[in-house]
Amino acid sequence: MRKHLKRIGIVVGIIFLILIIGIIILTIINLRGMKGIENNNKQMNTIMEEIKNDQSSYVFVEVNPYFALELQGNNVQNMWCLNDDCEKIKSKIDIQSKTLSESIEILYQISKDNGFDITNGVTLKSSQNIFENIKELSYVNVESIALEEQKKILESIDATTESFNSSELDKLKTDEDYGYIYECNDDLSECYIKNDLHVSFDSLEAYMKGQLPILYRIRNVLNRFGIETVSAKEMGILEEPFFIIYINGKKFTALDDERYLVEVDCGEYTIKLTEINLMNPGDFYSKLEPFEYSPYTLPDGFTYNVSEPICGEVWCKKHTETINFSCENGLQNMTEQRTQKYYVYTKDESILEEVTKEEWTRFDVLAGPVELLPLCEEKYEAELFYGYINPYSDTYCKYYDNNLSYWQVLEPNLS
Repeated sequence: MRKHLKRIGIVVGIIFLILIIGIIILTIINLRGMKGIENNNKQMNTIMEEIKNDQSSYVFVEVNPYFALELQGNNVQNMWCLNDDCEKIKSKIDIQSKTLSESIEILYQISKDNGFDITNGVTLKSSQNIFENIKELSYVNVESIALEEQKKILESIDATTESFNSSELDKLKTDEDYGYIYECNDDLSECYIKNDLHVSFDSLEAYMKGQLPILYRIRNVLNRFGIETVSAKEMGILEEPFFIIYINGKKFTALDDERYLVEVDCGEYTIKLTEINLMNPGDFYSKLEPFEYSPYTLPDGFTYNVSEPICGEVWCKKHTETINFSCENGLQNMTEQRTQKYYVYTKDESILEEVTKEEWTRFDVLAGPVELLPLCEEKYEAELFYGYINPYSDTYCKYYDNNLSYWQVLEPNLS
């Protein structure tokens, strides 16, 4: 018996040792992979910045005058008018080579000085990811638009758009992540994370499978293309590699290994990470799928219990809140249209009565229908209550408690 136990112990020890060695090997592989990722990332960040600075992006600026801007890097190269209000002040505007942020401030101020209504601030529309360049301007709202819509606007003003050339694509192909993590089309107008990576976003599972470097590579590629990511670890929630994506100020939260959830236009939608065009990340509208809540979809307004029912043997009370959604600038506004109600009721719901917040707060589910009975059946002087109530205070109400079978005293302001 002793020999048998000894053998079992040896086998368990060997298995444990193999597991430890396996974890050490995986750790070494991950660390080496991370070092290579870091070196490649530094090199490609520089190349990507050069490519962006050489190519044009487009932003449409709506105050009341409506402008179209062509940018190289973050500097304005051309401006066109998209309505008559813009034509009236076009000659007064000089934003050549200004940054996007500087240009917005100039357009906003000139519009204001010329009597245009600027109470709604400035709306910027683009298929590119431009939020980072103007997020310090509090009066600016950014809207992402589909790439096709951007093309139609540019065609309406006969704006010529430049394409990337083959030499720039060749630069990108020197990236160790190119062809493995992502790929681009020939004119570099579209780049996507590849579909066949099959990577788990669960940190422990990814670690055990040796996938952690791949997840870091995905995140680095997103950041390289100007898509901000914040890891769950940085937010103090979970360990990496979970991360949240921000495009034009919109938050994309990971639902699973493929899908991200985003709130736009007063609704919640999902999009696959592999469907986000890295060259035009703001162009996500055409690929959004409505997000279905399980097991039900929330209507425009819904009621829920703020407090769980508090019950005695017979009586209960609960506090509910109804939220009516409204839409402002494409975002849900829930804070200004909340309706709160307070109820006391019997467990069998034969009696259900809405009461004031004060009545609800003071209602004792053990004492019975104290607040529901007509109060002040007769005046009862405070000094007769054997000193429990200040004899010099106001007159109190006397009522009969059915559960406890005796008379009690209550302040009259609850009647």
